[in-house]
Amino acid sequence: APSDQKSRLKTIAELLSNTTPEMEKSVLEAIQADNATAASAIRELLFTWEDIGTMDKRAMQKILGAVDTKTLSLALKGASAAVEANVMANLSQRVRDMVKEERELAGPLSVKEVQICRDELLKAVRGLMESGEFRPARAGDELVS
Repeated sequence: APSDQKSRLKTIAELLSNTTPEMEKSVLEAIQADNATAASAIRELLFTWEDIGTMDKRAMQKILGAVDTKTLSLALKGASAAVEANVMANLSQRVRDMVKEERELAGPLSVKEVQICRDELLKAVRGLMESGEFRPARAGDELVS
């Protein structure tokens, strides 16, 4: 039953999101050794496209530096206002203009094409998470400003 599997993976992701980064990493590595597909699915559940709308400036800039403007502009097609606003706020005016122009030139795209670009962006996020350069804010994390 694939939906059973999906709900189990979602539960694991929820549990991991409330652990320490070290625990999350070691559990994911153990799952990876046993089942790479499951480990990858859990990583995807740990950080979603909509989470980009809540990322802080430092993390945003690292991620935006890891993706080319064409991928970024296509990934933003049809994005929620929160995601688009956060991405655009972290780009220089020059890059912002390039992204807008690139998006207009691309014209209408299939959902699948947009999803491929979003996945590339999320892959960059997960790379930074695994290297420890970025840790998403978790439910229950207290923020100090």
